[in-house]
Amino acid sequence: MNRIKDKYEIISHTADLAFKVFGKDREELFANSAFALLDIMFGKLPFQKADELQEKKLVLQSVDLETLIIDWLREIHSLILIEKEVLKEIKLLQIENDSLVSEIFIAKGFVIPKIEIKAITYNDVKIEKKNGILSVIIVCDI
Repeated sequence: MNRIKDKYEIISHTADLAFKVFGKDREELFANSAFALLDIMFGKLPFQKADELQEKKLVLQSVDLETLIIDWLREIHSLILIEKEVLKEIKLLQIENDSLVSEIFIAKGFVIPKIEIKAITYNDVKIEKKNGILSVIIVCDI
C-alpha cells in the first residue's frame, strides 16, 4: 500500500490538532491514518532511494478497534521520535478483530517535523461507517 492522496482532512479543534481519515475497509483506514499523520507532521519527506529503506514487522493487540488504531498511530509516532525511523510504505497490513500485523518499509534518519505532535490521544475516537465508507477522527496533542 502506498500513500493515497485526499483520504483525510484536517478538521477544526479547540486546542489540539484533529484530522478525519477515510477508508473503504479497515486496512485502508489504518494505512490512510498513518500516512495522514506523516503528511501533517512532515509534508514531503526527503527520503527517496529504495536502498535507504528497511523492512520492519509490527504486531499489535488491543482491546477494541478504536484502541487499535490509536496504538497503531502511536507506534508510527514512536518510530519517528524514539527510533528516528519514518514509515515510507506499507507492504502488508492485516487486521483481524482487535489485532494488527503489518510489514512496513522505513527510512532511517532524523527529520525535523514541520508540526511537532506530542501525543496521539484517545479523545473522542470512534470508527464509523457511512455509505460504505469508514471514518475516524484522530485528535493529537501539539
